[in-house]
Amino acid sequence: MTHDWMQPAGEEALSLIERGIERRDFERASALVGAGAVAPGWLTSPQIIAAAAGPGRDAPVLQSGTGKVEGRYLRSTGETVHWGSLPGEDSIPAATVASGAMVTIDTISHEGILEDQGRDPVAYFGRYGIGRERVLKDAVALAASGREHGGGPSVVTGPIAVRGANPGDILRVDVLGLVPRAPYGVVSNRHAGGNAHAVSLFTPVRKADDGYRGYLPAARQLRAEFPLDPYMGIIGVAGDALTYSDGLGVGSSLYLPVRVPGAKFFTGDPHYVREGAFALEAPLRATFRLTVLDRGEASERSVADYWVARAPLDEKLRRSLRDSLAYLGDELGMPRALAFAHLAAAGRLL
Repeated sequence: MTHDWMQPAGEEALSLIERGIERRDFERASALVGAGAVAPGWLTSPQIIAAAAGPGRDAPVLQSGTGKVEGRYLRSTGETVHWGSLPGEDSIPAATVASGAMVTIDTISHEGILEDQGRDPVAYFGRYGIGRERVLKDAVALAASGREHGGGPSVVTGPIAVRGANPGDILRVDVLGLVPRAPYGVVSNRHAGGNAHAVSLFTPVRKADDGYRGYLPAARQLRAEFPLDPYMGIIGVAGDALTYSDGLGVGSSLYLPVRVPGAKFFTGDPHYVREGAFALEAPLRATFRLTVLDRGEASERSVADYWVARAPLDEKLRRSLRDSLAYLGDELGMPRALAFAHLAAAGRLL
């Protein structure tokens, strides 16, 4: 097999990854990205080849239990998912691994399974041309289970116990892979205080020259597209969870204090993109490495590169949002609801 190696490094890496060629070339592409090639880090995820669209084909759907995975694999089933609640100290581990182990976890998006959407993902996504065979079976099973979820809409998978993890230790979580399980999702802010400006829009994902892009069908003529930047909205251990964990994409490391024996790691609330209160909610297959750091290694000074503080929007951010909405509406003729949705996925209000 021969390749044209005259492309710039970033395009070379993308070309290799997108075509899903031999493993040694996939590793070469990953090395290029790691060396500074201009390509989204998530395209080096271990399962990206299984999720990649072939020439002229739609991206496949990664049903739970299908496709090659790395490390210990945790499927999303009635026994492994928590809906509207998080695993706690008394939760029975769905799996147990050694420190340093790689784990791959299937996660479910709550979009399409909630009561206000009919609690029937086959019917809900069928309105937008998605056939039954392209709806995730684990989402269908969860919606039909009759399970209550009064604590909130999000679904998490786990927990996973890590041998040797004890209270006072630190669990290092390396994010190795985040792969879309379906070529569509829902841009939404209705569970984050959307109020009068609530948005809930079906959003397809298409293969593009620069990777994969989401788009709003009703505004496609305005080129309202955006690149994917997947991440897990919830990552945690029993007794300590980080929610809305912006920026924890592939290549990131997170340090969590162990509160209970085994740590009991879990993750969920998957997103393809998030900005502020908005998100492109959609299911992911996530791969992590879980490593226990003992008390001698776990001083805050040695593990915390930076702290993240959260606060409400100040007036400057509010003005920026108003100006952005005015531009999209007045200059480009985009309806206000679509403008909110586009900014949700594509905007970066800093």
